[in-house]
Amino acid sequence: MRTLSRKTATESGHLAKQLIQTLQGFKYLTATGQNTKLGHSINGSIGRLTGYQIRTGIAQAFTGAVREPIAVVFIMAIVLVQLVYLQQPLAPILVSILLFYRGLNAMLAIQGGWQGTLEHIGSIEVVHKEFALQRQHQEPDGTRQIGPLSQGIRLQNLHYSYDPQQGDVLKDITLEIPVRHSVTFVGESGAGKSTLVDLLTLMLKPRRGQICIDSVPGDAIQLASWRQQIGYVSQETVVFDDSIANNISLWAGDHRQDVLLERRIHEAARQAHIAHFIETLPDGYDTLVGDRGLRLSGGQRQRLFIARELFRRPNLLILDEATSALDSESERAIQKSIDELKEQITVVLIVHRLSTIRNVDQVYVFDQGRLVEQGSYEGLRDCDESRFGKLVAMQAL
Repeated sequence: MRTLSRKTATESGHLAKQLIQTLQGFKYLTATGQNTKLGHSINGSIGRLTGYQIRTGIAQAFTGAVREPIAVVFIMAIVLVQLVYLQQPLAPILVSILLFYRGLNAMLAIQGGWQGTLEHIGSIEVVHKEFALQRQHQEPDGTRQIGPLSQGIRLQNLHYSYDPQQGDVLKDITLEIPVRHSVTFVGESGAGKSTLVDLLTLMLKPRRGQICIDSVPGDAIQLASWRQQIGYVSQETVVFDDSIANNISLWAGDHRQDVLLERRIHEAARQAHIAHFIETLPDGYDTLVGDRGLRLSGGQRQRLFIARELFRRPNLLILDEATSALDSESERAIQKSIDELKEQITVVLIVHRLSTIRNVDQVYVFDQGRLVEQGSYEGLRDCDESRFGKLVAMQAL
């Protein structure tokens, strides 16, 4: 039972993973005719899981079936010993049989309970190991609460590696992000830009060096007090199976009964250049978007994501390829909204299309994990030896 339980728990996890991957990639798999491959894997997993459950049922049935014969054999043995060897009369024998049978039933009940425990031991062990792993890798939290960002962020001689054996992905990074300024991280894919953003949110801890937020070391900061100030639009959109209004406000209340909330939702949608689309829908801001925004296009999901972060009015807004799924007109409109936020909040952009960063205050250029250039957009663009200038020329800006 213990062995079967472990196999069942492992196979159940494998089957769940396969089903989730199939559902998430359903459109691609169907369009390319590759769903059969995952289908064979899922059917094989179902077959193995069914086999384990059948064998578990057989083991339980067998144990239940042999209980009565075992009890009868023991009772006959007691009767034989008392009659033949102890020469006892029948009345004490019947009392002994009754007491023994009741005691044996209690023992068999204990055995049945233990067998039921063993049936679930595999799942219990999986959960126990997961909790132990979570405790081992629990994110350390500081004790110092910080207020709204007032000075800026400084990275000093920062090194970071995902695997020390493979070397650092960020090497000796020193830079400053002044408060209420806009900066951009530029570089080829794999240059370390997204890793640097994860360090700014304190989701990653540097191997060497230090991150200071308003002159407070990152490892001393209470994480919630910092992260609640951050708006983060990542490359992968996060959309919930709910109404557009709730996706923007994250269930801050009923916008139909709160005029101020409704105004803020509409303003965020306008800034994200999605208000005109929402207003064309029959249910407007009460329109359900489906699982992971299934009823919206990729660009609409991206704009809805941006609207949510603008609604939050963060002190630090991080845009990691936030306009990559947008058409040129929407990109220009959102860029205009970002420009309007200058001197109001601190903005960090990661971009590949350099046309979106003309108005930023500072450009940081990365190459293979190193900060190789920094300066204004015009200054780097007009420098003949500048790596950034060459990137601009390649995009024919």
